[in-house]
Amino acid sequence: MAQKDKELLLKDLVARYPYGVILNTPNGNNSLLALVSSKKYNTIIEYDDYCGNENDISEWKGGDIELVKPYLRPMSSMTKEERNEYHSYCYYYYGTYFDSINSIDWLLEHHFDFRHLIEKGLAIEAPEGMYN
Repeated sequence: MAQKDKELLLKDLVARYPYGVILNTPNGNNSLLALVSSKKYNTIIEYDDYCGNENDISEWKGGDIELVKPYLRPMSSMTKEERNEYHSYCYYYYGTYFDSINSIDWLLEHHFDFRHLIEKGLAIEAPEGMYN
């Protein structure tokens, strides 16, 4: 994986952290995500009953960002109702919708792949109903 792709994936995952994105991991677990980024933008840490003590490494399972892929929803899977809700957070100017901070947050919260990570092979299309 190119460094540029690692940086894009990490940036996306960090933004999705509060919304409970599900990961496909090497050990087969689709666990909720917690992240720690290194200066090299390639360190991930998987959440497994973490007790809150950052120094207790036994609570963490570390890995490389290349070993995980988030499950995301393609933009094309957005329902009419979701599209209307999404547009309510956008700016509308001369017949065109423009994203705002709130609309980006909405996309992250609803696990949409607006950065095209699925097309780049950095994410997996979420099965229907995964995030319901």
